[in-house]
Amino acid sequence: EVNQDWVILSEPASKKLNAQPGEKISFDSGDKILELEVVGIIKDFPGAGLGEDFALVHRQRIFKTFINRPAGSEIWVRLSPEANSNQVKEELLASLDFEVLDWGELYPVLAQLYSLMNAANYILLLVIYIAVAFGIANTMIMSVFERVRELGILKAVGTRPAQLFGLIIIESIFLAILGMVIGAIASGITIGLWSRSGLDLSMFATGMEALGLGTVLYPVLTFENILGAVVMAVLIAIISAIYPAYRASRLLVVEALRHY
Repeated sequence: EVNQDWVILSEPASKKLNAQPGEKISFDSGDKILELEVVGIIKDFPGAGLGEDFALVHRQRIFKTFINRPAGSEIWVRLSPEANSNQVKEELLASLDFEVLDWGELYPVLAQLYSLMNAANYILLLVIYIAVAFGIANTMIMSVFERVRELGILKAVGTRPAQLFGLIIIESIFLAILGMVIGAIASGITIGLWSRSGLDLSMFATGMEALGLGTVLYPVLTFENILGAVVMAVLIAIISAIYPAYRASRLLVVEALRHY
């Protein structure tokens, strides 16, 4: 028979229980006591924060002792960030004769909070995009006004208005690309640090535990997030440069050459 009288503790849990490998700890439900031997200490576990308390126990031992049956009444399935929860739910319903609830149905308050945070994020992004658009437009307008004479010389030597228009648009796109490179470096360092150590929100532990959340959050950056930001940055750069490019293409050669 396979030994089931074991428990593996996380490092914070072992310190709080003052339990080391080879020692025994007890789980007391009031009328039943389960005694297990500590066989190992985990210093890190995928999906769990470094400061979280948790224990790995053989499920049948827990079920037989406290539930009087060798199986669980609930199974929680953790999906990867890119997984479609509705599709997984439909597949489970089709293959199992059990009730299947997604996280939104299980925690309706958390689902409403998630929707509210998404709406707030979209509003914040809109404000940021508007600020970026005005910043690029202002930069390109100043660039055109400061180079009126140079642009007039380009028109005098045969540059067509459409070519000047395209030149300003391309300059704006390169300005956006430069900003994206700098932003990618800064955000990459920040996300890299947080993905290793996590963002500790233990000061809000009571409220987060009530919502079923851990106290350490780890950022997740998907390809869709990066692609969406790049596309929006390029579109904003093009739209913001349309007016300065139009002004540059409509310059009169004589007036431009007189400009100092």
